[in-house]
Amino acid sequence: MPPTVGTTRAQDGVEIAFDHGGIGDPTLVFVHGWAGNRHHWDQQWDTFSTAHRVVRIDLASHGESGTERQQWTTKSFAADVVAVIDTLALQRVILIGHSLGGSVVVAAATALGDRLVSVIGVDTWSALGSSASPEDTESSILLPEMRTDYRTGAARFVKLMCGPTASPALVEQITSEVIAIPPHIAVGVLEGVSQGGRSELTDGLRSLAVPVSAISSETFRPKDNTALASFGITNVTMRGTGHYLMLERPDEFNAELALAIARATI
Repeated sequence: MPPTVGTTRAQDGVEIAFDHGGIGDPTLVFVHGWAGNRHHWDQQWDTFSTAHRVVRIDLASHGESGTERQQWTTKSFAADVVAVIDTLALQRVILIGHSLGGSVVVAAATALGDRLVSVIGVDTWSALGSSASPEDTESSILLPEMRTDYRTGAARFVKLMCGPTASPALVEQITSEVIAIPPHIAVGVLEGVSQGGRSELTDGLRSLAVPVSAISSETFRPKDNTALASFGITNVTMRGTGHYLMLERPDEFNAELALAIARATI
């Protein structure tokens, strides 16, 4: 069955688009990363909607959601996720977030109480164990370059994220999606979500009393396994993959995601 498309309103009134379908408990709620959209999870739909209800969200200013937001923060994106969960009256959820979405689902998790079953991060949480300064972090994501020449800087950042293993077609797809976003939104999101900093993420992870897993790429910001383990995170690294591993190697990714879900629901 194809997904059913719906909308709801965020706390600030921005319309949030999502789709949902499938049947089974718990519900899997997928959240994309920076400059992404809910269709980054297309390769997961058929696999997981046969045994779970599946929800995929376009965060504000992404995909088919409204673009009126003026201040983009991790907390405001987390409120988008909670608004969709409340609209659908979901009772047991596993939150799955890619990249920026990993920080978003951690922030959303704290508002769900006993509705939360697990949190799964996809190539995210690289800040754990890092001592990089805010200036170094901005430089690592080419933010100064994007402020000056968005298209050039964004295209270079996509190649950095995809790494040497992604197909030219995938690099082209992600590049076209990223440069299609208005520069003031794309840059504003990166600036806004960085304001909470590392402490917001670490405090959120420490507050979680549910299983937390991570599926990481090998070539984009290799994760500090010691730091992840110190937060009780079970991490697996998919060898020979870049940042968009769920699009690059969907079958292998789906197998790892199924294992993470199984660990959380035993």
